[in-house]
Amino acid sequence: MIKIFLYRLCAVLSLALGVSYADEKYTVVRSLGDENAPVVLHELSSMTCPFCQRFHATAIDKLKSEYIDTGKVQWVMHQFPLDNVATVTAMLGLSLPEKNYFTFLAYAFANQQKLRQAPLETLEQWAKMSGLDLNTVSSNQDLLTAIIRQKNADQKQYKVEGTPTLWINDIKFQYDSRKPEAFFKVLDKEIAKKGKS
Repeated sequence: MIKIFLYRLCAVLSLALGVSYADEKYTVVRSLGDENAPVVLHELSSMTCPFCQRFHATAIDKLKSEYIDTGKVQWVMHQFPLDNVATVTAMLGLSLPEKNYFTFLAYAFANQQKLRQAPLETLEQWAKMSGLDLNTVSSNQDLLTAIIRQKNADQKQYKVEGTPTLWINDIKFQYDSRKPEAFFKVLDKEIAKKGKS
């Protein structure tokens, strides 16, 4: 059953790559925090990437409470799926109301191991919990096309060589989950440049 689901997604992906739309129906980049914050953090992640999960596990709570909620950082999340499961997970999150997106993101990364071990069953469960139908979500060609277009644009703009790719204002930062303090030091330095402490 999993193979059938993934084969179907591959077919939709192939079709989406060759389809052109006059109007974009979806905005697939989400942000959290003050749009006038002195620091803008762009994150490009894949929902099945273990390094992305480690970033979320070791940095996001502090980032949110000490930097985003205090108006110092705006967090801009770009979905950069590296496989079919990550693509459908991204589609599921982006099908939710925007106010629920970052809650879903946190839950999905916290439960990534389950997603990697039993993708179809997990996605079906998450869709049901969210009040969505997985078949409807995964066959949404407009949303899939928007994700692919954004990923292609992000690849060029943000010079993605792996995930997570992080940009702190105009600084490309390589995150090390063993040394999260280095990440926050760069944030603090950029905030100080802008005169907000």
